Amino acid sequence: MKKIKWLMTIALLFPLIAIAGAGQEGNGGDGIFCSVNGKKSVQFFDLYEAEKLYGRKLDLGSSQLTTKEKLELALKRLARIDQARAQVLKKLAQDFWQNTFFTDDDLADLPDAGLGSFPAGCQIKQVAIQKTPIFPGAKLYTIDRKLWNLMNSDSQAALVLHEIVLNTVRDSNASYGQKQFRDFHTDTQRVRYYTGWLTSSEVATISLGDYTKILNLSALDSSMTYRGFNLTWQQKLNHEKTMVSGEPEFFDTGKNLVKTAFIADPHLFTIPMGSGSLLMKFTFQGRISFHQNGQASVIDSFSNPSVHDEIQIPINNGYLIWPENKINSSNYSEEFKFDDRGILTTMRSVGEFKNNYAESSGAFTIKRSGNTYFVSAITGDGTLAFKSKIYSLDDDSSVLFYETGELAAVSQVPMTVKTIFGEIESSDIEFYPTGNVKSLAGAGEDKTLKIQINGVNLEMQRKNRISFYENGSIFSAVMSKETAGLKDPTGKAITVFARERFNLDVNGAVTCTGRSCP
Repeated sequence: MKKIKWLMTIALLFPLIAIAGAGQEGNGGDGIFCSVNGKKSVQFFDLYEAEKLYGRKLDLGSSQLTTKEKLELALKRLARIDQARAQVLKKLAQDFWQNTFFTDDDLADLPDAGLGSFPAGCQIKQVAIQKTPIFPGAKLYTIDRKLWNLMNSDSQAALVLHEIVLNTVRDSNASYGQKQFRDFHTDTQRVRYYTGWLTSSEVATISLGDYTKILNLSALDSSMTYRGFNLTWQQKLNHEKTMVSGEPEFFDTGKNLVKTAFIADPHLFTIPMGSGSLLMKFTFQGRISFHQNGQASVIDSFSNPSVHDEIQIPINNGYLIWPENKINSSNYSEEFKFDDRGILTTMRSVGEFKNNYAESSGAFTIKRSGNTYFVSAITGDGTLAFKSKIYSLDDDSSVLFYETGELAAVSQVPMTVKTIFGEIESSDIEFYPTGNVKSLAGAGEDKTLKIQINGVNLEMQRKNRISFYENGSIFSAVMSKETAGLKDPTGKAITVFARERFNLDVNGAVTCTGRSCP
């Protein structure tokens, strides 16, 4: 009977043990409790390890500072090199007190310390427990008031730092992107390592390059703030459970001038387009390069497959709708280029899209001119509205613009334009900045164009490119049939053979024929 009762007791206890190891398990902070000649004290475990194991020098300011003042000092110092993380931790520190319950009871020891050592004659005590509350009125942090009161302000500040850093690792809803790193923290050793560094004198002078190593060893979200950008780099655990990182590249040996890295957070660019302004927000997952003076140089951004809404881009005398309709993107990227003042000079957006009916691709480029921006090029799918006319663009279409917003060239975009021959429809046209036609091709048509120059009747092949001077007169064309009677600038008679290219000057004199034409 006693054996049966014992087995029933084990059976009742086992579910409780299982629950303690489930998703709502707690993590905590430890202190080293010592009693020497009747004097009791508690040193926070992270500080002891930082000094004894890693040789770090504690520096949280004067002993006259309060716990909250020491916290402010530590996080202000961190902001020099990692502003984004410092802001997150500052908010958690401000909320710490309202989320904490001080108890006079002893706290159960949590086996999350991992390997560690402590002074002979002393004991490891559970000072704090962090557990996500599931019931109303429960607190996130529970602290043993008796042990807290035995700690000086340095240890108290270190405890708070430990708990809020641990919070960013544990919180499944953490906004700082720590989710993917939670599995790396099977105990609190890495958090203790970072907290110990955070309380040391190293924070004030550490280089960006050395800071990346601290984050890698601590298995914390690999990001830091540099020149207004929150930078990140790829890292993972290898088979030996050691952090492997693609760290940023630096210009200098001191590793303070970043050359290339990855952008962690989205940035909002406001691009003024003519009389209006175009707001474009991009979620960067790409590489950024910097000028040596610290200004951004190139951002190569790409996005995962997602849905992109069409955007309307203002153009002088019109606008571009790109891409057309709400379309799924299978490949979408942007390239931003900046000068050494940090001013955006060029943006190029490229995408491959598909909807329920078709697949398409396209790109557009925006460049800077003076204090504003203009669309310089469009390729692929979209809708172009220009000078009160609508043009439908397909995958093979290409449109170039001058910085004034006037058309520079179109390819595979059928248009009707005015020339010396009258109105001509072509899908391959070049323009002067004034809007006059510079050249056009007939897209393989066999028709001829007829005109009389200096009393000679000319027939030119429609399918070959015809070029014009800005005043509209012919500069270059291909003759449809053998033609005599033309003259060169000296008055010498010239015969142009069939299917032969010839050039004219502004007065209609032949300047070259056939292969002699450049």
